[in-house]
Amino acid sequence: MGDRYGAEQESLEEEGPTPATERHFGLWSAGGALVAAILSSACCWLPLVLIGVGVSASGVAGFFEAYRVHFLAVTALLLGAGFYFVYVRKPECAPGEACAPNPKIQRFNRVMLWTATVLVLGFASFPSYVGYVFGGSEVTVSTLSDQVTRRYAIAGMTCESCARHVEDAVEELPGVTSAEVLYENETLRVESDPDARVSDARIVEAVESLGYHATRRERAD
Repeated sequence: MGDRYGAEQESLEEEGPTPATERHFGLWSAGGALVAAILSSACCWLPLVLIGVGVSASGVAGFFEAYRVHFLAVTALLLGAGFYFVYVRKPECAPGEACAPNPKIQRFNRVMLWTATVLVLGFASFPSYVGYVFGGSEVTVSTLSDQVTRRYAIAGMTCESCARHVEDAVEELPGVTSAEVLYENETLRVESDPDARVSDARIVEAVESLGYHATRRERAD
């Protein structure tokens, strides 16, 4: 009797996953795709979170930016697997059997899959539209002719949110009247009150405290 039970158990293990287990593969794949998509956009949001809680973000953005393509590739593969298991692969059993798919479960899996797909697309494309979320840079035209204008090269930014954060940090310095970052050109333009005598060192320090690098450019405009 024991030998017969053991043989049946071994046979079931060799048959692979049951149809009920296979129906969950689609959700697991979609969930994995969502996690990978979140990590693919971490180069933009994670440094801001770390800075917000007082933790140095130096090197974090660069690390996730370097592996962004890999995360996106994993996202695409897992999401494709999710659609395969939910829409293409059918359980190997006849209608009416215990393993036949439940229509309610099928609808639930499809809703969850498409919900995950929308979230995946949102996170995967986050670096492309984050500038609109944080607001575009407004060009400030000084009304005072004696304003001191300086430009700095900024290295290490990975998306528009980095540019907005640099602007906020520099504008908080006493004597700075405006700060504008052109993300595409990796350039910071700073206007300051000449009486305040804001040093280059203070501006560079404000930028590098966020985990980026700043270098003074001799040419003002």
